[in-house]
Amino acid sequence: MIYQAHKILNFQNLNNLFYRKIKLFKFFILHFLFSINSIYFCFFYCCLIGFGVLLNIKKYWLFPKKIFLPILSIGILIFFVAINFLPNVLYMGEHGKNTQAVERNNSEAEYYALKPANIILPGEFHNIRIFQELKRKYVPTSRPEGFNEYIGLVGVFGLILTTYFSLSKKPINLIKKYFVYLVILFSVGIVGGLGALITNYLVPQFRCYNRVSIFIATISIFCFFIFYDRWLKNKSTKFKTAVYLFSFLFFTVDSLPRDMKINPESGLQFEKDQQFFDAVDSNIPSDSKILQLPYIPFPESPVLFGMEDYDHFKAFLASKKNFKFSYGAIKGRSGAEWIQKVSDWPLNKNAILETGYNFILVNLDGYDPNIRIKRLKDIISVFGSPIKTGGFGERWHLFEVK
Repeated sequence: MIYQAHKILNFQNLNNLFYRKIKLFKFFILHFLFSINSIYFCFFYCCLIGFGVLLNIKKYWLFPKKIFLPILSIGILIFFVAINFLPNVLYMGEHGKNTQAVERNNSEAEYYALKPANIILPGEFHNIRIFQELKRKYVPTSRPEGFNEYIGLVGVFGLILTTYFSLSKKPINLIKKYFVYLVILFSVGIVGGLGALITNYLVPQFRCYNRVSIFIATISIFCFFIFYDRWLKNKSTKFKTAVYLFSFLFFTVDSLPRDMKINPESGLQFEKDQQFFDAVDSNIPSDSKILQLPYIPFPESPVLFGMEDYDHFKAFLASKKNFKFSYGAIKGRSGAEWIQKVSDWPLNKNAILETGYNFILVNLDGYDPNIRIKRLKDIISVFGSPIKTGGFGERWHLFEVK
C-alpha cells in the first residue's frame, strides 16, 4: 500500500488504472485486503495520502482532475472499513452506545506515541550482547505494547541514508520523495505530533501511534536496498554473492532474539491445565452452561491477583466440547451485568439455577492468596465438594449446581 500511495501521489499509471479492467480490479482488491488488516494501518495510509496531497497542492491546482485518484483511494478504503464496522454500528443502533466496553483517554495518545529512540535502539533480547546493553541502559518514559518499535539495523541504516541523501546538495529524486513520506509518518506518530491533535479533537478512539513504525520500517528498508542495489551495480558476480550471503546472515542475527525470558513453568502449566479440561470433557454433557468465577470484565481488565486478563479463555481453548462459558460477555451490556450479579458474594444457588448454569468453574488464582482457602470453603458449603479438581497448582475447581 505504501507503493500504491507513491504511485498515486506521483500520478503514475493513471490511464492504465482507469482504462484497464484488470488494473481497476487489482486496485479494489488491494484496498479491500488492506481494510480488513488493521484500522490503524488504514488510518496511516489515509494520512500519507492526505498530507501528500497537501504538500503537492500546486500540482493538483494545475491539474485538478488528477486529485480524483487520491480521493478515490481514500474513499474506497473508508467504504470497506465502514462495511467492516457496519454490524457494530447496527448493534449500537439497536442497543445503544456502550461507553464501558472500550475506555479510552486522550492522554493515551501521548503514552502510546512513537518514540524515535525505540525505533533506533535494538531490542532487549538482541543477538549481539553489545546491542542488548545499549537498550538496557536506556530508560524510556513509557513501555507501550511490549517495546516492539525497533525497525532493525537495515531499517536504521536505510533511515539514516535516506535522511542524509535527501538533505544533501544533490538529492536523489526517488529517495527524496520517500523521505517526504517518512516526514509525514513521523509527524503523525511522534510524541506531541499530529496524531495527538487528531485524537484530542477528532477521533478519541485512536491512541497507538507507535504502530506507524511498521510503515517507517518498510520505507526505510526499501530505501536501504535502493542504495544497496546502486552500490552493487558494477560489482562482479562473486562479490555480489559474497555480499548477499553475508547480508543474509547479518540480517538474520539482527532479526532473531536471544535469551528470551521464557517462563520454564509455561509448558508444565499448559500440560496440567489440558489434563484437567480433558477430564472435564469426558465427565459432563456437551451442552453444559458453565459459570466462571471470579467474574472478570471483558474486554481489557487489569490483572486480578494471580490471574491475567483473558485467562478465563483458557477453558474455552482447552475444551474440545461446545460448552457455554460465561466469560466473554461485553462489559456495559445487560448480559455482562447479569453474569456479574449472580457471581457476587454470597453466591445464591437459586439465582444461578434460574440463569440456566449447571456448573461453576473456579480459578483460585483470581482470589487474594490470603483468603483463597476460605473462599473455596465458602463455595463448598453452598454447592458441595467439587466434582473435578486439577490444573497447575490445583487452581481449577469444577462444581455442579443442582
